[in-house]
Amino acid sequence: MRGAESLEITPRDGEALLIDPRYFHAVRRSGGARRVALGFAVGVASSGQLVTWA
Repeated sequence: MRGAESLEITPRDGEALLIDPRYFHAVRRSGGARRVALGFAVGVASSGQLVTWA
């Protein structure tokens, strides 16, 4: 997207990235390395704890 702000993140082995799907994003090919993708929802409870659901 011309003129859009961008950020490139290169995770290390064992790290996980959480991407807010409301924002436009792209994920590059893994280049042969193993990649696991999960889809789920995350929220913050009134106690401050993260909660997840599918």
